[in-house]
Amino acid sequence: MYLDTVERLNQEHARFQVTNPLTGESYDLAMTGDNLGSLLLQFLYVTSAIPSLPQILYDASQEDYATIAQLLGSLLVSGGAMSQVQQFPVLCHDQVAFSSPREFEAALAKLPEL
Repeated sequence: MYLDTVERLNQEHARFQVTNPLTGESYDLAMTGDNLGSLLLQFLYVTSAIPSLPQILYDASQEDYATIAQLLGSLLVSGGAMSQVQQFPVLCHDQVAFSSPREFEAALAKLPEL
């Protein structure tokens, strides 16, 4: 389920809104499969979130991103800034090693404009 979901999201990014529960302000998010993997890895470090990880993965496999949006919204409150969620869609791309600027540009061209 994990690999199929990651592959699907890498081919067609999930789009949903993340809402700051304190301000009600919403932000559009495009999530790739690599982003999903990073999110699941990050939440392995949040003890209270660990029991929810299988459900989060199952929901994502069913194209239901409500729980992910809620967790990311909580990051807005706990982090105190939008920057954490803004960084999330590009985190994996920053961590991927490209062998040339041309490969980087080709990968970048495949991403949707927001």
